[in-house]
Amino acid sequence: MNKSKVMHHWRFFLSLEKDFINLQNYIEIDEKNFNTFSLELAKLLQTACAEIESVLRLLCRQLDGESPFADSGDKIGEMKKYKKLINRHLSGFFEAEVSLPHLEQSIKPWKNWSNTTPPEWWSSYNSVKHHRHSEFHQANLENVIYALSGLMLCNLYLYRRVVDEPYATPNKIPEYFDCEYTARRMACRADFELPGFEAKRI
Repeated sequence: MNKSKVMHHWRFFLSLEKDFINLQNYIEIDEKNFNTFSLELAKLLQTACAEIESVLRLLCRQLDGESPFADSGDKIGEMKKYKKLINRHLSGFFEAEVSLPHLEQSIKPWKNWSNTTPPEWWSSYNSVKHHRHSEFHQANLENVIYALSGLMLCNLYLYRRVVDEPYATPNKIPEYFDCEYTARRMACRADFELPGFEAKRI
C-alpha cells in the first residue's frame, strides 16, 4: 500500500466531515442535541462505520503482513480479530484522543473497546444496521460524533504506518475534528506521536 491510496481514505473522511458540518444548518452541534436522530445522521453513522471497517482491515494488514484479512469473504467477527491484533501492536490506540473545539471537550472513541464488547457507539451502529425499524433512535448526533472521531484516528494510524513517520500528517487538515496528532497548519508536522505508534523496523 502506498501514500496515495491512504489519502483516498483520508479524503473520504474529510468528505464525511463536510457532510457533518453541513448538518449545522439543521441541527445545532450541542450536547443538548446528542440524542437527536435523523435520516441524515443515520446515513453518516452507517457510512462512517463501514469505512472504519475498511480502514481497520488495511491497518491490520500493515501491522501484520501475515494477517488473513481479505477484501472479500465473511466479515462476521472480524472486529474482535482487529481488536486483538491492534492490542498487540498498538496498545496506545485505545487512549488516542480527539478534541471537539465547538463543544469544548475531548473524547477517546476507542477507549471502551474490550476483548468481548465494542464501544457503545459501535454497538449502536450495528443496532441501526440490523434493526433499523426499532433502533433508529440510536442513529443520533452523539454516536455520529464518536464514529467520525474514531474514523479520523484509524486514518491517522494507517497514514503514519504507511509513510513510516511518527509525526506525519495528511496534507489536508480537518475543519471540525481536531487532535494533537495533526498539524495545526499546512506543511507542518504534528506536535505529538499517536499513542503506541512505532515506526516499522526494517
